[in-house]
Amino acid sequence: PFLKPTDYVKYTEAAWATDEFGYNCVETGFYSEGPVVADTLWALALIWLVTTVMVFLGTKTLKWSVYATLPLPYFVLVIIFIRAITLKGAGIGIKYYLQPDWNRLFQDHLDPNTGEVTGWIEVWISAASHVFFTFGLGESILITLGSYNPAHFPVPANAMVIMFVNTGTEFFAGFCVFAILGYLAESKGSEIHEVVTAGPSLIFESIPEALCLVPAPAVVNALLFLMILLLGITSLTAMAEVSISIVRDQAQELMDAGSAHARRILSRSWIIPVLVCLAQFVLGLVFCRRSGNLWIDLVDGGISKFLL
Repeated sequence: PFLKPTDYVKYTEAAWATDEFGYNCVETGFYSEGPVVADTLWALALIWLVTTVMVFLGTKTLKWSVYATLPLPYFVLVIIFIRAITLKGAGIGIKYYLQPDWNRLFQDHLDPNTGEVTGWIEVWISAASHVFFTFGLGESILITLGSYNPAHFPVPANAMVIMFVNTGTEFFAGFCVFAILGYLAESKGSEIHEVVTAGPSLIFESIPEALCLVPAPAVVNALLFLMILLLGITSLTAMAEVSISIVRDQAQELMDAGSAHARRILSRSWIIPVLVCLAQFVLGLVFCRRSGNLWIDLVDGGISKFLL
């Protein structure tokens, strides 16, 4: 009764109105971008301000930030794991996690509810894109950060450590996630595949719902989102460092060729980090509009799958 047929609502409000009152909310897509959402804009500005300060201070600051953020994810994961495996229905989710459908690897899949057909090659593309993204392959992050190490640094040994630690962490986190999904399936009386979600709904709805069942849920959920924030800032700083290193190297080549402008830019260490971060902040404004979630899906799919 409080919404008109032509009213615009936020993505989260649309989901709430649909669930609570049965509204038929239609996604406007890219045809109605709408104004920039102020809350999202200020959050983006704050994140890039912190990132600019970190990259300006250099890789030593990034190293200490990693030391501070590294123990927190494992601490939160252990809490989630302990609580998740004690939930009713956790065994269903873990069984679903450890017993994959091998036919999906070589045969197309038909969704009985929507009638949508998913090609078997999509499974392989998703798996490959995940491996590329999680290791930063094709993004020059590890190469850029590794270039600051001394020449005698044991690069192959460290690469193996990164591979095994990252894979082991993801495998362990899978138990946490699927135990929670098994609990949700049991509580809702649904099949496990009906509650399997990905993206924002998993981290912002499913996991917090399970963490509300632990002692001091507000503290645990606060740690969860603090962990996500710190991991996101650390990853963003590493990505920004790649762009800054590229611009700095190009300016160095121009200075060696006798460019006075490049010499002036390099003489002030703050110029390149500020300009690069400002440019990326401006590009991020597209995600601050009403269709931001669609842009995220488009960029994520285009970069993580098609380009990689």
